[in-house]
Amino acid sequence: MGNAHYEYNKNYDSTLIAYKRILAQNPNYERVFTNIEIILSKNENVDFKLKVWEDLYKINQGRFEVNYGLGQIYGRYKNDTKKALPFLEKAAQLKPSNIAANKDLGVAYGMLGNFKKSAEILEKTAALDPNDEQIFYNLGVTYMQLGNKIKSDEFMKKAELLKTQKANK
Repeated sequence: MGNAHYEYNKNYDSTLIAYKRILAQNPNYERVFTNIEIILSKNENVDFKLKVWEDLYKINQGRFEVNYGLGQIYGRYKNDTKKALPFLEKAAQLKPSNIAANKDLGVAYGMLGNFKKSAEILEKTAALDPNDEQIFYNLGVTYMQLGNKIKSDEFMKKAELLKTQKANK
């Protein structure tokens, strides 16, 4: 029913009502979360996305998608890093190898001034994806804030090298 509302009418509200009915009976139904992510990726309204994730959080607080969605909305779009932090922490806990969640968590700690924790998480994330120039750039900035110029320069050089390699491909 939810798919029909979306495919034929592009009626987001009716689609989500149908999906929430499914989740009321099975709060971990994978297909619903996959479909909701697809729908939200096509909707530009940040407040709408926030409401959807908040509603889903009431249904299932233990889902990676819900926690990461809320962490992204509060952090990136609402500029409320303090509110984003617990959701990003939960997302990274639920999927420890998820690069995006860990990267955002490391940045959130840095934005809140906890540079030691930021460096710890970003170094773990760099081990997960040693080819992400942004992670190494963020590590360079973080170590600069910690007063460690040697490590800062090391990570900045690594970021620049990865950027150059990417440009030459």
